[in-house]
Amino acid sequence: MGKKTAICLGAGLFLIGAFGVFLAISSIGAPAVVKKDLETKGVITDLYADVVEHKLTGIDLSKHYQFDYEFVAENGKTYGKTATISEAEAQGLAVGQKITVQYHSHQPSINAAKGYGVYLPVDSFVEHSPMSRILVCSVFCVLGAILLYSGFTYKEDGDQEQVTEGDFFEQPAQQQPTQQPAAANSSEIPDEQMEKLERYRQAYLANQK
Repeated sequence: MGKKTAICLGAGLFLIGAFGVFLAISSIGAPAVVKKDLETKGVITDLYADVVEHKLTGIDLSKHYQFDYEFVAENGKTYGKTATISEAEAQGLAVGQKITVQYHSHQPSINAAKGYGVYLPVDSFVEHSPMSRILVCSVFCVLGAILLYSGFTYKEDGDQEQVTEGDFFEQPAQQQPTQQPAAANSSEIPDEQMEKLERYRQAYLANQK
């Protein structure tokens, strides 16, 4: 994971966790919302066949029917949705026909046409307590803080190489010791040269006398 990725991911997790903690704390003193399943009458506003054709041949690949409906919830607002049905069900419906709509009292956007779709009742949604939400969101904050710290303190390979090269060029060049020729060892001189040297020495001494 790169430095920028760690910082962006850490900041995102931290902000999400902090916002979740804020919402959970705000909901502690708020009055409980009554949640229940309600039914009302709605009206079909449109009925049509949704056909998917092949672009080249024009052959129908799939065909299903849908209808749009609207209803007025308990809060006085109008909501709408689209339901998918079979061809046989479509033959028994018409635009303007009244249908029964089920919806959540606290969130009417969760609804379904009774008998023509899947409806999830209020009891099927598990509601977590504020303390459990605070705990989960705090974990997000901690993970985000760890990623932020690692992102700001992380050194990429390029940075390490630059430091290493700078340190290398700042150091003075080390001079390698020059190899000195090995001193001549008298024990390694051949016998003939030794005899010549002895004769030269004796001749020199004789001339000095």
